[in-house]
Parts: sequence; C-alpha cells; structure tokens
Amino acid sequence: MKTRQFIILILFLGVLALIYFPIVSEKEVKKDNNIKQEQNFVPIYDAKNSQRVQQLDSYGQIVGLAQFDVTMKVQGEIDRDNRLLKTGMTFKKNEILVKVDRTEALYNLLSRRSQFINLISGVIPDISIDLPDEEDKWKRYLAMIMPTAPLPELPEIKSQKEKLLINGRNIMAEYYGIKSAESQIEEYFYVAPFNGVIVESFVEPGSMISPGMRLFTIAENDEFEVKAPISIDDIANYESAENVFFTSSKEDTIGFGKLLRTSPKINTQTQSVDAYFSLNGAAKPVIGSFVNVSVISEVKDSSVVLPEITAQNGRVQILKDSLIMEKSITILGTKPDSVFVSGINDGEKVILQPVESYTDSTKFIGIIRN
Repeated sequence: MKTRQFIILILFLGVLALIYFPIVSEKEVKKDNNIKQEQNFVPIYDAKNSQRVQQLDSYGQIVGLAQFDVTMKVQGEIDRDNRLLKTGMTFKKNEILVKVDRTEALYNLLSRRSQFINLISGVIPDISIDLPDEEDKWKRYLAMIMPTAPLPELPEIKSQKEKLLINGRNIMAEYYGIKSAESQIEEYFYVAPFNGVIVESFVEPGSMISPGMRLFTIAENDEFEVKAPISIDDIANYESAENVFFTSSKEDTIGFGKLLRTSPKINTQTQSVDAYFSLNGAAKPVIGSFVNVSVISEVKDSSVVLPEITAQNGRVQILKDSLIMEKSITILGTKPDSVFVSGINDGEKVILQPVESYTDSTKFIGIIRN
C-alpha cells in the first residue's frame, strides 16, 4: 500500500514540475529581456582637434573664351543652300555662316543704279553748256557706272556753280542713298569673326529671321575657360588657391587653372555666383562639356571632422557620465558627407547618430567608432 502511495506522490510531483518549469523559464527570459532593454547603446567618437585641409567641389561647364550670340540687322529667309547651322559644327575665320535671301534688295538696288545712270545722262547736256571744261569728266564717270557693280566715287566738284547744278538734279542725294543700300547688302551675310564652333543654334536653312533675332551662339575654339557656380562663402578659398583642378564625370583629369573673375550677380536661392576659371594643360577640350571643379584649401582653425548627420542645427550631442548633453558648435568647412567643426574639446565623446528621444536620467553606453 505504501509503495502505491509513494508512486502516486512521485507522479504528482512530476506533473507539478512539468507545469511549473515552463512558467519559471518564461519569467527568467522576460527578466533577462528587460535587463537587456534597459541597456542603451550609442556610437561615439573620441574627439581630437587638428589642423585640416578640405576639398571644395563644384560642377562647371567648358565654354569658349570668346562666346556671344549672333544676330542680324535684316529680315528675310535664310537661303536653303546655306551651310548647316547645327550645334557642335565648327567653322573657319571669314567663312560665310549665314546668307539671307537678298533677291528683292538686289532688284531694288539695280533699279536705283539704272535711275542714277539716267540722272547723270540728263545732266551732261547742261554741263556741256554751262561748264564745258567739266563735260569730259562726267562722261567718263557715266561710262564707269555698271548696274551690277558698286557705284564709283563721284568726280571732284571744283566750283560752286557745278555743285549747284549737280545738287539741283538730286544727284548727290541719290548717290549717297545708293551707297547706303550697297552697304546694307553686306548685312545679308554673316561672316565668321574667328575659328570657332556653334554652341547653340535656333535656326536652319529656310528659317525666317528678323532684325535682332537670336540666331545662334558661337565660341572661339582656340581658347577656353570653365564656368561654375560657387558659394559666396568659398570665393576667398578659390581666389587664394594655387590651382583649381578639373576632372570628368569618370574622374579623369582634364586640366587645371585659376579663378579669373566672378559675376557681380548673386543667385539668391543658392547664395552662389558664376565664377570663370582659366583652363590649362588640357587636350583639345569640347565646348559644352561638364566638369568637376575642385580646390584644396586649409581650414582656418583647428577642428574635428564629423559626419554631416552628427551636427544638427549647430549643435552636437556629447556623452558624459553615461548621460547625453547638447553642445553648440561652429561649422568651419565641409567635404562630401562630413563637416569640420570647432567648439568640441579633445577627448569629448561625440554621439555620431543623435538620439531623438531621451530623458535627463536616461543612461547610455557608448561604443567607440573610428
């Protein structure tokens, strides 16, 4: 009987153990989790001040040293046999870039020259009567006039009587009117002022143009410069730099140069100005190409380098005695994703990833990151 009771007791205790052990284990796990949750870890940087250099970068474009927009003073249609006026096309000095249809202007000029011939022919009989010594001079002049060639210069008028006679037939006024029309015929052509390239074009053969209309932009392709926006805060660094370096998007070196000038106009949105740099040491650059513009300069004061995310609104978080404190700093310069700051003492533990929510009594454990 006793043996049976003992077996029942053992079985009862075994059942109790099976029920109680999971409950105790779960409480221990929860207890351990609570202990772990109370440990707050933050990445920190052991600050060290030193004299540093920074690289300033901008994004610019290669332009011709001599670059301007082309306009014309006449109205009409660009000849359909005109050379192509596509962006990137090169040309030689004194090459005709634009020919505007001048048929009507030429017909008007031919008509005026024919009328001028009639005026000279009509005045010669009067000259032979009133000024017989000047008759041959005017006959020779009449023979020189060609309807398809520019008017020759008028003969020398030697007396007041001859002057009155010529002016009375409106010869002088018509002569100068025709010479003016002849000079305007030249305005129907645009001749290249230098060896260059078409940077941007807005017309093509057959296009109608009007006086003052922007036709295209040309640039000299023998000398170049780089145009880039730079922050007004960085102008002094670019001015004092021994060299500014230019690289392609693939980080291939294109050349180097110096700051030549800056635009007086400030971009109010970016607080930057257009800067122009010389370009040296480059194999035949391509006008319009984009380049990276870089300069190395020394940060004016000893500083600490921190990730950009660490310095928010001119402040950083410092871990001291396991508690978070905030400290004001001054940003002295920047480089990609980082800032140079002053106001942090050597040895202070800077929190690299600022904690958004905490209390004055919340304790943290710092993990040093280099």
